[in-house]
Amino acid sequence: MPTCLQQKTHKRIAFAARRSGFTLVEVLVVIAIIGVLVGLTVPAVNLAYKTIKKRAIALECQAIAQAVEAYRTKYDDYPPDGADPTLLARHLRKAFPNISPTEVALITSNADVASGTLTGSVMDPSEALVFFLGGFSDDPVFPFSGPGGPFIVMDGSTQVKSNAANITSIQYNPDRQNPLYPFKQAQLTLAVVGGLTGSSEDAALTGGTPDLLPAYHPSGLKMPFVYFDSRTYQQSTVANRFATLSAGVVYPYRSTAINTKFNAADNSVANRNKYFRFVNEKTFQVVSAGLDDNYGGQEGLFYMFKPTGGESTGSANSGDSLDLVASISSGTHPTPQYTRFNNSQGTSQADNVANFSEGTLEDSLSN
Repeated sequence: MPTCLQQKTHKRIAFAARRSGFTLVEVLVVIAIIGVLVGLTVPAVNLAYKTIKKRAIALECQAIAQAVEAYRTKYDDYPPDGADPTLLARHLRKAFPNISPTEVALITSNADVASGTLTGSVMDPSEALVFFLGGFSDDPVFPFSGPGGPFIVMDGSTQVKSNAANITSIQYNPDRQNPLYPFKQAQLTLAVVGGLTGSSEDAALTGGTPDLLPAYHPSGLKMPFVYFDSRTYQQSTVANRFATLSAGVVYPYRSTAINTKFNAADNSVANRNKYFRFVNEKTFQVVSAGLDDNYGGQEGLFYMFKPTGGESTGSANSGDSLDLVASISSGTHPTPQYTRFNNSQGTSQADNVANFSEGTLEDSLSN
């Protein structure tokens, strides 16, 4: 017969066996706690991820700007953005004194990789960065089509260096020499069109036909970095810009500083366009569409950014958008149409990144 002590021991063992698992209430409590922790953690993780991505874009934008300055040091001139073919040709002859006329023709004419036709201008503000910073051949006569240059000019299977009118096919060379910026191929808008390597950027973004030169975009995004040369920010009534099919338009940004040489008595469109100075008015601008992959601009509107120490007009501040032609008459201050970089559709440029801003434009707002 079991003793009293043995009976107590058996009871404890039986009780422990019954308590070996969690009750339903305990499981639900644990699940609830985990859910609360996840709810608190996920937003923080997403915020940290976005912050890191924005910082990465800003750092890459600044690195590209430094490469543009390195180009100026090497060639004694800033690279053009392709908006002015005359300026482009003049720059090429200055940067490459021994360059062949056929090389100048290659880059001052549009080379369609599908057909090899040559008409118009070959680059837009997104493609200029890749062309000028990607590296050139050591061949002083053929810096573009020579070994390691940006172009492979093909006639059947033989590289040719003859009259551009005789060229039957041209393709982009992704294996270039002497780059001033290490463009990652995964971030270039490279595509094979008609059996030749070229750019998919025009067709995908602007609706144009594919051409020779790729653009360069931040990792994981589609909208490319855009480069504006100060010499072509504004040409008479035509503003330089980069327009897309569905991701807005970007113009060179204006500052809030007034051009003191503005003639209030001259009400011409060209003069009114001189009312506000541009940011980096004697150098260049590099702009990214930011994390939302949308430039956010609207056709016909100029967007303001107040640089450090910029002169305040009292009526135009950072983030304002203006129609200068319609708003300025006889020297009166224009009235902002939209603020905080918004357009009429509510699309914002606030997360755009530029080489003149600290992080995003919104982060750098001074008003």
